[in-house]
Amino acid sequence: MHDDEISAARWISLIAPPVIIFVGVGGNIATISTILTSKKLTSRVLSVVLLFLSFADLLTLMSGYFAKWLVNVTSFDLEIIAEIAYRNTSDHGVYYKAEVIIKSVHYVYYVCSTLSSTTVAVLSIERLIASAWPLKASIWLTHKRTTCILLTLLVLILILYSPLLFMEHLLYYNPETGVDDFLGDFPLWTSMIGICVIPFTIILPANITSILVLRRYKENRKSLSQKAISGIHHSRQEVQLTLTLLGVSFSFILLTLPNRIISIRSMMIHKKLLNQLSFIITYHICKSNFAINIFFYFFVSSEFREEFYNMCKRIFKCSKKEEN
Repeated sequence: MHDDEISAARWISLIAPPVIIFVGVGGNIATISTILTSKKLTSRVLSVVLLFLSFADLLTLMSGYFAKWLVNVTSFDLEIIAEIAYRNTSDHGVYYKAEVIIKSVHYVYYVCSTLSSTTVAVLSIERLIASAWPLKASIWLTHKRTTCILLTLLVLILILYSPLLFMEHLLYYNPETGVDDFLGDFPLWTSMIGICVIPFTIILPANITSILVLRRYKENRKSLSQKAISGIHHSRQEVQLTLTLLGVSFSFILLTLPNRIISIRSMMIHKKLLNQLSFIITYHICKSNFAINIFFYFFVSSEFREEFYNMCKRIFKCSKKEEN
């Protein structure tokens, strides 16, 4: 890679993460706060899914992504320091303490990023059911059932990545690449299946079907009388909500797919990075997926926007009372 590309990659790695983390942390906290303080939103089954998604996105940004940015800024790489201490000193206490920290951060990162992608898949299924079978949706999709499904997914993901916590060494020498790899390719291939393969096979068919259902609804609506149209206000809100969440699902695919393709190809030819600059650009674009959902909620859903304004008004009133 040329010096210009190295310089560009370094600047991108320094500037992009704080912007994405600032927007993502603020946006996800705002989403969680808006839902939890709104009786209208919490009454919807969808609020459970959005809360899981927001918490997963928030922890993904604050764990592995934030840690990697700190390494780039401070040049303090705990993994390398721990491995040097293990190889060059007889006292392995530093290594084992660092091992606990590093494994915990990676474990949280992989679990939350996988939970985020699978939650988007659940979101697509929920919208498909609500659009295609609106009368049965209230029976099939309850708060309790949706919460149980998401908790079951979380437990399965925790078990899936549990080998990360019990592997003996953090790093091992890979003779094919000539470098030390963190825990080999296990978490990478596992995350590819959990983050990419399974969700994509669910999200794309579900979203395409939802779009076809919406088109059919729009065509049927034209043939209805004005009196009939006024009686389906709730259905129009559901359509608006479906469009919002279709945006979330498709943005997930568009933002994550380029980086996943590069990562899979690099692992298949046993090379860490095919092109460092292209990998870094697509990597940060992929991570922006965990930060932008609030923009879909705010600009497309009038209901979320109204509840967000109400929350801000309540906060403003409370702050004025404290000042007085």
